[in-house]
Amino acid sequence: MNIFEAEGGCRTMAETFSYSIQRGTSPDKSKHEAVDNAEASDWLMEATVDLSQDLETSKKELDIIRFILQEMELQSRIDRYQPSPARDGKLEIMKTCREYSSSRCDLLRERLRQVQFWAHTRMLGQRVPDRVPDEWRLADVAWRKWLSEQASSQADKPSGGARASSFDQCLDNMREASSDVAWRVWGALPYILGADIWFRH
Repeated sequence: MNIFEAEGGCRTMAETFSYSIQRGTSPDKSKHEAVDNAEASDWLMEATVDLSQDLETSKKELDIIRFILQEMELQSRIDRYQPSPARDGKLEIMKTCREYSSSRCDLLRERLRQVQFWAHTRMLGQRVPDRVPDEWRLADVAWRKWLSEQASSQADKPSGGARASSFDQCLDNMREASSDVAWRVWGALPYILGADIWFRH
Protein backbone atom coordinates (compact mmCIF):
# COMPACT_ATOMS: atom_id res chain seq x y z
CA MET A 1 0.00 0.00 0.00
CA ASN A 2 1.48 3.38 -0.97
CA ILE A 3 1.24 6.59 1.04
CA PHE A 4 -1.57 8.00 -1.10
CA GLU A 5 -3.69 4.93 -0.58
CA ALA A 6 -2.94 4.97 3.13
CA GLU A 7 -3.75 8.64 3.41
CA GLY A 8 -6.83 8.15 1.31
CA GLY A 9 -7.92 5.31 3.52
CA CYS A 10 -7.34 7.39 6.66
CA ARG A 11 -9.14 10.30 5.11
CA THR A 12 -12.08 8.12 4.22
CA MET A 13 -12.24 6.65 7.72
CA ALA A 14 -11.99 10.10 9.28
CA GLU A 15 -14.75 11.45 7.08
CA THR A 16 -16.95 8.47 7.85
CA PHE A 17 -16.29 8.80 11.58
CA SER A 18 -17.00 12.52 11.47
CA TYR A 19 -20.22 11.95 9.54
CA SER A 20 -21.33 9.30 12.01
CA ILE A 21 -20.77 11.64 14.94
CA GLN A 22 -22.63 14.48 13.23
CA ARG A 23 -25.47 12.20 12.29
CA GLY A 24 -25.70 10.71 15.79
CA THR A 25 -25.69 14.07 17.53
CA SER A 26 -28.13 15.87 15.26
CA PRO A 27 -30.25 18.10 17.54
CA ASP A 28 -33.34 17.71 15.38
CA LYS A 29 -33.10 13.93 15.29
CA SER A 30 -32.38 13.66 19.00
CA LYS A 31 -35.33 15.92 19.76
CA HIS A 32 -37.59 13.91 17.45
CA GLU A 33 -36.54 10.62 19.06
CA ALA A 34 -37.08 12.08 22.53
CA VAL A 35 -40.60 13.16 21.57
CA ASP A 36 -41.35 9.72 20.11
CA ASN A 37 -40.10 8.00 23.25
CA ALA A 38 -42.12 10.32 25.49
CA GLU A 39 -45.30 9.76 23.48
CA ALA A 40 -44.77 5.99 23.47
CA SER A 41 -44.13 6.06 27.19
CA ASP A 42 -47.30 8.07 27.84
CA TRP A 43 -49.67 5.77 25.97
CA LEU A 44 -48.01 2.64 27.33
CA MET A 45 -48.42 3.85 30.90
CA GLU A 46 -52.02 4.87 30.28
CA ALA A 47 -52.77 1.56 28.59
CA THR A 48 -51.25 -0.36 31.50
CA VAL A 49 -53.47 1.45 33.99
CA ASP A 50 -56.60 1.20 31.82
CA LEU A 51 -56.12 -2.48 31.02
CA SER A 52 -55.46 -3.34 34.66
CA GLN A 53 -58.64 -1.57 35.74
CA ASP A 54 -60.69 -3.13 32.93
CA LEU A 55 -59.38 -6.56 33.85
CA GLU A 56 -60.37 -6.18 37.50
CA THR A 57 -63.83 -4.95 36.48
CA SER A 58 -64.29 -7.82 34.03
CA LYS A 59 -63.24 -10.36 36.66
CA LYS A 60 -65.85 -8.99 39.06
CA GLU A 61 -68.41 -8.98 36.28
CA LEU A 62 -67.63 -12.63 35.54
CA ASP A 63 -68.08 -13.52 39.21
CA ILE A 64 -71.50 -11.85 39.23
CA ILE A 65 -72.54 -13.64 36.04
CA ARG A 66 -71.48 -16.99 37.46
CA PHE A 67 -73.47 -16.33 40.63
CA ILE A 68 -76.59 -15.32 38.69
CA LEU A 69 -76.26 -18.31 36.40
CA GLN A 70 -75.88 -20.64 39.38
CA GLU A 71 -79.05 -19.23 40.94
CA MET A 72 -80.92 -19.52 37.65
CA GLU A 73 -79.89 -23.13 37.20
CA LEU A 74 -80.95 -23.90 40.77
CA GLN A 75 -84.35 -22.33 40.17
CA SER A 76 -84.63 -24.22 36.91
CA ARG A 77 -84.08 -27.53 38.71
CA ILE A 78 -86.69 -26.61 41.31
CA ASP A 79 -89.20 -25.80 38.55
CA ARG A 80 -88.18 -28.68 36.30
CA TYR A 81 -91.75 -30.00 36.22
CA GLN A 82 -92.96 -26.66 34.88
CA PRO A 83 -91.19 -26.19 31.53
CA SER A 84 -90.67 -22.57 30.55
CA PRO A 85 -89.18 -21.56 27.17
CA ALA A 86 -88.73 -18.02 28.51
CA ARG A 87 -86.74 -19.23 31.50
CA ASP A 88 -84.61 -21.46 29.31
CA GLY A 89 -83.94 -18.50 27.03
CA LYS A 90 -82.71 -16.40 29.94
CA LEU A 91 -80.41 -19.21 30.98
CA GLU A 92 -78.91 -19.29 27.50
CA ILE A 93 -78.43 -15.53 27.53
CA MET A 94 -76.52 -15.69 30.81
CA LYS A 95 -74.39 -18.55 29.50
CA THR A 96 -73.55 -16.35 26.54
CA CYS A 97 -72.64 -13.52 28.92
CA ARG A 98 -70.39 -15.91 30.82
CA GLU A 99 -68.61 -16.88 27.62
CA TYR A 100 -68.25 -13.23 26.62
CA SER A 101 -66.96 -12.10 30.01
CA SER A 102 -64.56 -15.03 30.37
CA SER A 103 -63.15 -14.41 26.89
CA ARG A 104 -62.79 -10.72 27.64
CA CYS A 105 -60.76 -11.47 30.77
CA ASP A 106 -58.42 -13.62 28.70
CA LEU A 107 -58.22 -10.91 26.04
CA LEU A 108 -57.36 -8.19 28.56
CA ARG A 109 -54.68 -10.35 30.18
CA GLU A 110 -53.08 -10.90 26.77
CA ARG A 111 -53.20 -7.18 25.96
CA LEU A 112 -51.68 -6.31 29.31
CA ARG A 113 -48.80 -8.72 28.66
CA GLN A 114 -48.34 -7.19 25.21
CA VAL A 115 -48.17 -3.64 26.59
CA GLN A 116 -45.68 -4.71 29.25
CA PHE A 117 -43.56 -6.33 26.54
CA TRP A 118 -43.64 -3.12 24.50
CA ALA A 119 -42.66 -1.08 27.55
CA HIS A 120 -39.67 -3.37 28.12
CA THR A 121 -38.77 -3.20 24.43
CA ARG A 122 -38.87 0.60 24.51
CA MET A 123 -36.56 0.65 27.53
CA LEU A 124 -34.02 -1.25 25.41
CA GLY A 125 -34.15 1.56 22.87
CA GLN A 126 -36.19 -0.24 20.25
CA ARG A 127 -39.18 1.17 18.47
CA VAL A 128 -42.70 0.27 19.57
CA PRO A 129 -46.19 1.24 18.33
CA ASP A 130 -46.98 4.89 19.02
CA ARG A 131 -50.60 4.27 20.01
CA VAL A 132 -53.12 1.61 20.93
CA PRO A 133 -53.59 -0.76 17.96
CA ASP A 134 -56.79 -0.12 16.02
CA GLU A 135 -57.35 -3.88 15.95
CA TRP A 136 -58.08 -3.82 19.68
CA ARG A 137 -61.01 -1.43 19.31
CA LEU A 138 -62.35 -3.37 16.34
CA ALA A 139 -62.12 -6.62 18.31
CA ASP A 140 -64.03 -5.05 21.21
CA VAL A 141 -66.79 -3.87 18.88
CA ALA A 142 -66.98 -7.29 17.22
CA TRP A 143 -67.28 -9.08 20.58
CA ARG A 144 -70.05 -6.76 21.76
CA LYS A 145 -71.86 -7.16 18.46
CA TRP A 146 -71.65 -10.93 18.86
CA LEU A 147 -73.03 -10.67 22.40
CA SER A 148 -75.92 -8.51 21.24
CA GLU A 149 -76.76 -10.85 18.37
CA GLN A 150 -76.73 -13.89 20.65
CA ALA A 151 -78.95 -12.19 23.22
CA SER A 152 -81.29 -10.89 20.52
CA SER A 153 -81.75 -14.36 19.09
CA GLN A 154 -82.90 -15.55 22.52
CA ALA A 155 -85.03 -12.48 23.25
CA ASP A 156 -86.86 -12.89 19.95
CA LYS A 157 -88.13 -16.33 20.95
CA PRO A 158 -91.69 -16.63 22.31
CA SER A 159 -91.92 -15.68 25.97
CA GLY A 160 -94.46 -14.61 28.51
CA GLY A 161 -94.97 -13.37 32.04
CA ALA A 162 -93.85 -10.31 33.91
CA ARG A 163 -90.32 -11.60 34.34
CA ALA A 164 -89.80 -12.16 30.65
CA SER A 165 -91.28 -8.81 29.66
CA SER A 166 -89.03 -6.92 32.10
CA PHE A 167 -85.98 -8.75 30.87
CA ASP A 168 -86.85 -8.28 27.21
CA GLN A 169 -87.47 -4.59 27.77
CA CYS A 170 -83.95 -4.27 29.13
CA LEU A 171 -82.61 -6.06 26.06
CA ASP A 172 -84.58 -3.78 23.76
CA ASN A 173 -83.02 -0.75 25.43
CA MET A 174 -79.62 -2.31 24.89
CA ARG A 175 -80.21 -2.88 21.19
CA GLU A 176 -81.20 0.77 20.78
CA ALA A 177 -77.84 1.86 22.20
CA SER A 178 -75.97 0.85 19.07
CA SER A 179 -73.17 3.45 19.07
CA ASP A 180 -69.56 2.40 19.61
CA VAL A 181 -69.42 4.39 22.85
CA ALA A 182 -72.49 2.64 24.24
CA TRP A 183 -71.11 -0.82 23.47
CA ARG A 184 -67.77 0.09 25.01
CA VAL A 185 -69.44 1.30 28.21
CA TRP A 186 -72.15 -1.32 28.71
CA GLY A 187 -70.92 -4.68 27.47
CA ALA A 188 -72.78 -7.44 29.34
CA LEU A 189 -74.05 -5.12 32.09
CA PRO A 190 -77.63 -4.68 30.75
CA TYR A 191 -78.05 -8.45 30.66
CA ILE A 192 -76.83 -8.71 34.24
CA LEU A 193 -79.27 -6.00 35.33
CA GLY A 194 -82.01 -7.68 33.32
CA ALA A 195 -81.38 -10.93 35.17
CA ASP A 196 -81.68 -9.09 38.48
CA ILE A 197 -85.04 -7.67 37.36
CA TRP A 198 -86.11 -11.17 36.32
CA PHE A 199 -85.33 -12.50 39.82
CA ARG A 200 -87.23 -9.72 41.57
CA HIS A 201 -90.57 -10.34 39.81
